[in-house]
Amino acid sequence: MTKRFFPVYMVLLSFLISTKMAVYANEPDSAYIFAYGDENGGGLYFAWSIHQDDWHAIGHKHPFLKSDYGRWGSQKRMYDPFLFRAPDGQWHSVWSLNKEDGAIAHTVSSDLVYWKPQSYPVLMPHGNCLKPEISYDMQRREYRILWHSDKSTQEVFLSFTGDFKYYTPAARDDQHENGRIQPS
Repeated sequence: MTKRFFPVYMVLLSFLISTKMAVYANEPDSAYIFAYGDENGGGLYFAWSIHQDDWHAIGHKHPFLKSDYGRWGSQKRMYDPFLFRAPDGQWHSVWSLNKEDGAIAHTVSSDLVYWKPQSYPVLMPHGNCLKPEISYDMQRREYRILWHSDKSTQEVFLSFTGDFKYYTPAARDDQHENGRIQPS
């Protein structure tokens, strides 16, 4: 009796496999990912989209990265997080800690899920570091960090680092005026 139903099982199995393959064949093989912070400084969140029209939160209200800086409670904030993928494939995130300290936060991840311990370099001892951005300077082979400071008439400053341990002294960035790149 088992031999009699064997062809039926094989037909059913091949139908299920071909149906599943047809369903997956219509699915995209990639999607866009968007990193963002909330207005309360609660962390780094992600959303995804196929066509960049409709965005869907990943892990609704679940931050994938939170700040460890400061005392528990109201001081552990992440303002204006910036995410950057380095030439070596590592993801770097920098963010403002508050409006008082001249420090930023930095951490790195290979997969956007597991993050290395955070560091808090003081880039501007007598100012503050707002809206930091990070990029890689191919000529210098170093990372460039830009930030705004409202304690210096909203100027833009920069610092370079090759290892995220040692940083060049803060310098005013002449290519930026009030956050906009000047034409060359």
